[in-house]
Amino acid sequence: MASLLEPVERLLRGVGHHALELLFPPLCAACGKDVEPDGASTRLCCCCLAELSLINSPACLRCSAPLPTSDGVALDCPICNKERFSFDATVAAGWYQGLLRDLILRAKTDRTAVVAHALAELLVEPFADFLGERTIDVATPAPMHRRRQWQRGVHATSLICNALAGCFALRRQGRLLKEGRHTPPPIALSRVGRVRNVRATMAVGRAANLRDRTVLLVDDVMTTAATSSEAARVLKKAGAREVVVAVVARTKDR
Repeated sequence: MASLLEPVERLLRGVGHHALELLFPPLCAACGKDVEPDGASTRLCCCCLAELSLINSPACLRCSAPLPTSDGVALDCPICNKERFSFDATVAAGWYQGLLRDLILRAKTDRTAVVAHALAELLVEPFADFLGERTIDVATPAPMHRRRQWQRGVHATSLICNALAGCFALRRQGRLLKEGRHTPPPIALSRVGRVRNVRATMAVGRAANLRDRTVLLVDDVMTTAATSSEAARVLKKAGAREVVVAVVARTKDR
């Protein structure tokens, strides 16, 4: 675990930041209590970390949905058997429920970025395992329309992407994808509705050079995967060879 926390510590580098932490020990982003200095997280206390629904059971390598099992053997993903996603692989830290869901919702309006950094930290270990020998050419967040960002005051997914890319020294391009049309929140939409909601809403910046590149697309939650699939479709149309997705949480029931 110690080696996996090394990239996390890059989030805290800087003399001024370290000096502040000596004077004011970090507080848990979930409950506000002191974070144990020798704990498994630099942003969450041990109690809150244990409460999170992190993924520790078989999940699909393509869409990260939970896999059915038979006699202890993982079966094919029922979702990928019927859906044609444009992305190539997905890594997720946990399931979108309980405290993890609460933190993701809080991150959307947290202008201090503390919660977003805590969420990015949760992705470090699963992403390190996932990365292996892969080469990521550029990391980019799922886009957010300027109107929605103005309403919230923060782009949490961009903050998570920045932190994760910094941990692994990945090149980051924040405005690689643009959302050209403001879409209504997809919370109450079905899968078909979500697909229609995001269709033809994204574009790649004109200056982007994606030919034969592997792109890491970072988002906070994957539900129907409609947003990630549409983003991957647009990225590949612009020349990307492969698109892999990293999300903090995945829903179980889609």
